[in-house]
Amino acid sequence: MPSQIAHLLCATTSTSSGAPSRGPLAAGAQGPDLFYHNQRRRPTSIQYGTLMHRRGYGSVTGEMVAYAVAQGHAPSHPIGSYIAGFVSHAILDRRLHPYINYRSGWPVPGREETRRYRSMHAFLERLIDVALLKEVRGIAPNTYDFYGTLSTFGTAESIPTEWVAMMYAGLSGAYERARDDARLLERIRNAWMDAAGYYQFTGHVDGEYLEAGLAREEHGTVRPGWLSIIHPPEVPEDLDVLNLQHAEWTHPCSSKRRSTESVIDMFSDACEESSRACAAVFNIWTEMLESGGNCETDRSAAISAIATTVGDHNLSDGRPRKRPCRPRHMDPLPLPELQDRIRDSIRRGDGGLLSSG
Repeated sequence: MPSQIAHLLCATTSTSSGAPSRGPLAAGAQGPDLFYHNQRRRPTSIQYGTLMHRRGYGSVTGEMVAYAVAQGHAPSHPIGSYIAGFVSHAILDRRLHPYINYRSGWPVPGREETRRYRSMHAFLERLIDVALLKEVRGIAPNTYDFYGTLSTFGTAESIPTEWVAMMYAGLSGAYERARDDARLLERIRNAWMDAAGYYQFTGHVDGEYLEAGLAREEHGTVRPGWLSIIHPPEVPEDLDVLNLQHAEWTHPCSSKRRSTESVIDMFSDACEESSRACAAVFNIWTEMLESGGNCETDRSAAISAIATTVGDHNLSDGRPRKRPCRPRHMDPLPLPELQDRIRDSIRRGDGGLLSSG
């Protein structure tokens, strides 16, 4: 999953949503990742983040649109911005995940040398955020107030109640597991509070923040993986995380699928596809409103059409299959080594900057 900035940049590119709707657009662009940030409160909702990544994403989208229609909301309602962002999330994930998986690696049972790739997937996603933001906007993460944008929709202290109701409708409509889950509403609320808290806590990473984080790591109160879930201040020039040099890379599941595409190439393609998909979903939504949305046959057909448009296949490997393939091929960038360089920079008092070392 590309991280929060890349997803919001793509959602913004894919839609014509105005400033008043940027909060719900930012939230929707996070898709099921909101549920992965539910690490503290119980009951947890992480399983629904995994489920949406594996299958049924388009059906969840269709059920959320059906909820909006039942409430009388048109696509111009702020919920429309949320759903537009939600649609774009799936398309960008499918487009970028093969590259991210190949270049970040993963721990392989029985291969001790691969243990160091644990959490590198998340780290590469945040490096891509930093590099992409510099490439397309010319700014650093600390000047891109993601949480400030998100907080116009909801905060860690203020849960957007209609989002909870819509997400409940989406999950329970698409998954039998969710329909049978007596604590689903609690899980959804917990997902929002933990995710919003995470975005707030990691929203501004400066030298003081990094020094405190490293001190906690060295005292054993946080795991080394903390560096993987924040945005570093820069990406060193000697690390081509966007593949701007067009080096060849391989799909993790098939040695026959090779590419030299850059992240910029894939990002642009995904945003264009997202724009088309959002337009199609909004057309179906408008037709549902015009028809009254009361006929169950028409409602089911509309949800099915949206599911087909967005896709019910997995978000992990870019293949039109419901479940992810088993990855076999990787050629990771030197990401563990980069984290060591960042730690050394923090110790020197350089605040994670690497231009001098």
